[in-house]
Amino acid sequence: MLKKYSKFKMYKMKLMTCLLLIVMVINLSGCAAILKGTHSNVKFYSDPEGATVYIDGYPIGKTPFQAKVLSKEMHNISFKKEGYLNCNTRITNEIGAGWIIADVLLTGLIGIFVDAATGAWFEFNPEHIGCVLETEKQDRQ
Repeated sequence: MLKKYSKFKMYKMKLMTCLLLIVMVINLSGCAAILKGTHSNVKFYSDPEGATVYIDGYPIGKTPFQAKVLSKEMHNISFKKEGYLNCNTRITNEIGAGWIIADVLLTGLIGIFVDAATGAWFEFNPEHIGCVLETEKQDRQ
């Protein structure tokens, strides 16, 4: 009888340890960091299509396309296509109030610190970036 009791007690201790670890992992992570991550999907389009899109000076693709962009920072966006004037814009970010509320209710202060440090609670406004490119004027002589 004594052996059965000690095996049950060991099983119960292991189970409690696993549950405690799961609760700690959840509490040490922010809601947005878990559910959304630190990047946001942004759709890029242009008229005409086929313009190369640059984010902060680095080419990332030709329109139309969608890309994951680090949402912690604001970015300068350029659309470039041969025979057309460059089109420049800026994508701005904002804190999603829903993520802060979820952090407070579900993870406590630790979740707030995690999401603030990683930038996970930032979202882009807008999530669609487009540009109508104007043709270059040709000099006539």
